[in-house]
Amino acid sequence: MILNTTLHGLFEQMDPMWRAIQNDKLAHAYLFYGPEGTGKKTFAKKLSLFLLGARAGGGLVDQQRLWDLIFKAHTHWDDAQPQETFAQEIAAIENFMEQGNHPDFMHINAIDPTKKTRTISVDKIRKLAGFMYQTAQKSSHKIVMIEDADLMTPQAANALLKMLEEPAQGVVFFLIANTLTRLLPTILSRVQKIAFQGIALEDFQRALAANSDSDHLDSLYSMSEGAVGKALYFQEINLHALYHRFRGIMQNALDVNGVDFMAVQQLGSDILKQECMPYFQQFFLQFVKDATLTANDETPALLKNKRYSALSKTYDHALNLFHKTTRLNLDPYQVYLNAFYVFHCQLEKLK
Repeated sequence: MILNTTLHGLFEQMDPMWRAIQNDKLAHAYLFYGPEGTGKKTFAKKLSLFLLGARAGGGLVDQQRLWDLIFKAHTHWDDAQPQETFAQEIAAIENFMEQGNHPDFMHINAIDPTKKTRTISVDKIRKLAGFMYQTAQKSSHKIVMIEDADLMTPQAANALLKMLEEPAQGVVFFLIANTLTRLLPTILSRVQKIAFQGIALEDFQRALAANSDSDHLDSLYSMSEGAVGKALYFQEINLHALYHRFRGIMQNALDVNGVDFMAVQQLGSDILKQECMPYFQQFFLQFVKDATLTANDETPALLKNKRYSALSKTYDHALNLFHKTTRLNLDPYQVYLNAFYVFHCQLEKLK
């Protein structure tokens, strides 16, 4: 699982939620959407912990102190300041949540060990009915966190829609999705949407400073497009070397107007061993997109127009190929090779 557990650079997401809580205007359903690794799940879990922990310390805890404890003060509960006597109670609530034992918290995702595909079935959503209409036992709210909301089956989405249309009192939904395109428009109209994206380079460097070699920060930022959780995952699986080989192949192709297919095949085999081909599809699109923008600024005009056209066509063809990979269950290695073949053919036209 790719997580941004630091929440650096998320003021735009935190501020409206804090104001809604302060003004007692919390909506019944929120959708956190954006690329993986941008902090959506961590943010939803921390918000859930905040709402479930409102009665900690005998219900006398100041909201600001609780918010700061959960979102800002520290990473580990043992680091809490001595005066925060309720910190261990909050830690216990978090532990119950993680174990799936908190009576007022339900977490649904697309993971199913018995299936190869990742989907949220209608049966998982129907289980919410009994949970929603029970009285909260240990807090003033009941929280439903639906991770992978964009992977619901049509039947599951329709079942959820009915619940959103007639929300039970005190229930708050946190939906998490990488994209909006797979969600029903009727669901989108019944939730408050908060976008997540890669953070600024300065925030990114601060977030990873303790966990990353400073020499790799710039490439990690480029690879992850500022998504901290994704960057940490790339670092964990040591993706730097493959990424630099990929960049070298792509830049060399631009320089000589042709692709070194032997290098492409060797890299593709190593990518398959790491089981990270989808990320290299993203890297391919990002490189071509960046090169297209650069081509648009080049002179003379004839070269600018030719290169811009070639790269734009490469991007469109590759994007279409990559979209088909999952939908049509295509061989990802062959799709990878085909993308480079399209790139090569377009570059050949520039000779």
